[in-house]
Amino acid sequence: NQHVWAHIIDDLHGKTLASGNTKVLKTKSTKTEKAYTLGQEIAKMAKTAKVTHVRFDRGLSSYHGRVESFAKGARDGGLKF
Repeated sequence: NQHVWAHIIDDLHGKTLASGNTKVLKTKSTKTEKAYTLGQEIAKMAKTAKVTHVRFDRGLSSYHGRVESFAKGARDGGLKF
């Protein structure tokens, strides 16, 4: 549970449009701050792929902490859930 992984997938065509994780971020910050940054990066990648609306599937994870921070970063980056 050290890292957050995120993917934007086109289910209709079975293609991954954007993906990222906190493992590759080279910042000295907390895990929650890294999740927020990842949310912003995923939003940028989604804009490049011309995606503005997504469905947020958090799986079995509770909506707090890093999951909440990731969602806030993605919203701040322009994604709509």
